[in-house]
Amino acid sequence: AVGTWVHRWLAASLRECRERNSARDFLPLLLEAADREAVRVRNRARAAEVELYPWWDQVWAQARTVALGLGETLAPHLQDKQFLCEFRLPQDVRIALPGTDQADFLLKGRIDLLLVEPGGVPRHPAGGDLAHGDFSGCACWVVDFKTGAAQSLSEKKIGEGKGLQTVLYALAVRARGAVSTAISLHTSDAPLKPQVQLDDVLGITPLFRSLDKLHRDGVFGMRADADNAYGYSPSYPMATRFVPGNILEAKWALVHGAAPATGEEGE
Repeated sequence: AVGTWVHRWLAASLRECRERNSARDFLPLLLEAADREAVRVRNRARAAEVELYPWWDQVWAQARTVALGLGETLAPHLQDKQFLCEFRLPQDVRIALPGTDQADFLLKGRIDLLLVEPGGVPRHPAGGDLAHGDFSGCACWVVDFKTGAAQSLSEKKIGEGKGLQTVLYALAVRARGAVSTAISLHTSDAPLKPQVQLDDVLGITPLFRSLDKLHRDGVFGMRADADNAYGYSPSYPMATRFVPGNILEAKWALVHGAAPATGEEGE
């Protein structure tokens, strides 16, 4: 519930700011959205003649605190940028993954927040604009809200497959005309800033080669320890039993053509 509420409140307040063409009241609007949620839930419970669990107020208060933490570090960046919240990618955005030639990798999804530098916003006679996914000449910044614990992105972490969703969103924005794209995971306990530039990760060949192979062959895999040394490990049939990690690492490298996630050579 916490994550759903936080995303909903942020989206509602950002949309209203965009409609007003001003982010000055972003934080008050965010708190109003949280308060409306509390009233809505209590009214529905009263109408249904049910009693909310005693801990409901604590969960709501936790979500409000997380939302406010995200909002306070986000607010300064809204003053000098255009922005789109909960932006759904246009249909049929197909790209060629870095290192490949075929533009047949279909991208779908919804970006939590897309910040756009002023001055590069296109104004075409045909009516193309940001809301329709035309980012020609723009410098963009893809922000993914994280309501739980999450570390900042880096080139090394992306090479390990972390933050891949934001990278794919950035590739979609780039395909729609952006001249540069930054990506960030935004948490409530750290200042918000661009963490990685898309151009700096395009050369991570093993990552995109593995993704392209998954896309074309449909070959997925998993890597896990053979047994849990610290918890309950029941006896599985041989057909479903975990395989030792070193074997899976070596197989992964052979099947997907990429180095193991640990950075060590497979056997």
